[in-house]
Amino acid sequence: ALTERDRARERLEQLGAEEGSAERVTALKDAEATSEELRLARAELQLSKQKAAQLDAEVESQSEELARTRGQLLDSWEQVKNMRSTVSWRLTAPLRAVRRSRTR
Repeated sequence: ALTERDRARERLEQLGAEEGSAERVTALKDAEATSEELRLARAELQLSKQKAAQLDAEVESQSEELARTRGQLLDSWEQVKNMRSTVSWRLTAPLRAVRRSRTR
């Protein structure tokens, strides 16, 4: 893009020296402005791609953490289920019921 701009400037200077080339000069100025806009748009696109990559990495990290947390939750529920199925839990159920009724 830089060499294109330099070439356009050189050509602009050449045409500016010629008589009757006002239209050409205008066209070259427009082309140079368009080239600069394109350069800026490419830079902005590159920044957007970098930001998107960062966000993708963050989403991936959050997804992994969510999966770990879900696994821990399922393990906890399994432990509660196992505890409630023990003989001691079933035998002490009446005691827990009395305690609950006294605290109300």
